[in-house]
Amino acid sequence: MDGGGWIKLHRALMDKPIWTCATVEQRSILITILMLANHAEKQWEWKGQRFVCKPGQLVTSLPSLAKASKCSLQNVRTALKRFENLEFLTDESTNTGRLITIVNWDKYQGCPDELTGELTGSQQAPNRHLTANKNDKNERMKERDIYTPEFETWYSSWPRPEAKRDSYRNFERIRKDKGLDFIWQCTKNYLSYRQSIPERERGPDYSSRNFFGQKAYYEDFIQPKLFVVKNGDTARTINGHRF
Repeated sequence: MDGGGWIKLHRALMDKPIWTCATVEQRSILITILMLANHAEKQWEWKGQRFVCKPGQLVTSLPSLAKASKCSLQNVRTALKRFENLEFLTDESTNTGRLITIVNWDKYQGCPDELTGELTGSQQAPNRHLTANKNDKNERMKERDIYTPEFETWYSSWPRPEAKRDSYRNFERIRKDKGLDFIWQCTKNYLSYRQSIPERERGPDYSSRNFFGQKAYYEDFIQPKLFVVKNGDTARTINGHRF
């Protein structure tokens, strides 16, 4: 971690469950993790092996986080588990410590060009506001054109569409890795499975962001999957299959 600098903290955080439903200790740990994360790629050598830590990542330990956040070890364990369940970060053990990766680091902390308030000192204050507003408008115009027709079709048909930009990133990542046919296959299998569940027994739908996200819910639907309804000791037939 660098000794100086700063991080961006968006006001929208105050409306999200990770903050609104958090304890005082969890909020302290959350801010500590944000401040400890690397803002640029770093490399080091340990036991003759080269390691790389990317932006939004930090290699730490439970005692180190507890000391930095002024919280107990149990507070840190509970917070990390909660943050991982909310898909704010991933947490894994490595040879050199605990590797924490903030999932959407680039979205909230990247792109220094977005910091339109950091302009040259020679500009007058009115010009600064005009430049910032113009850049914001240009960014919004670019966002309207980033989605492919295939994604738009998929997103518009999803039962619980949300976080469109994150959904698009996940969609394109899977498309690049496994192909468009794979996406349609998993989507069809999930929607068919969803339709086979009686409405009264149907739980929350996977969101468009989470289906192809970090937890890889799509893996459960690579092959057709059927909902089994049992009536006493006798299984009912669904979609032509008897259980």
